[in-house]
Amino acid sequence: QLLNLIPAALLASVDKDHASEKQDWDCERRLLQNQLQEQSSKVVNLESHLRVMQVVKTALQEETETAQKTLRRMSERVKGLEAENQGLRGQLDGQAYWNRKQVGILRGGLLSSRTKV
Repeated sequence: QLLNLIPAALLASVDKDHASEKQDWDCERRLLQNQLQEQSSKVVNLESHLRVMQVVKTALQEETETAQKTLRRMSERVKGLEAENQGLRGQLDGQAYWNRKQVGILRGGLLSSRTKV
């Protein structure tokens, strides 16, 4: 009975406003759904990229550890070679001293033999 009291033109205006508002809301909802879909795709791509980067990071860490171990081994080998080289230099220096001494003795002997003649 109350509806009979409200003029039909007013009801039509309210229905029209309601339909327009519903259309605006539907448009807004579709827009937001599209944005959500775009963001979801970006998230999936970023997650995939992150997984790849984590694999790369792990591989680089393993390579770094291997390189550091190799460097330590090479460094120890260099130290060993330097010590060996130092020992050989000492032997050469000793041999050179001995050779010079022998040359001096031989020269001295030759000189003395020349003076005896």
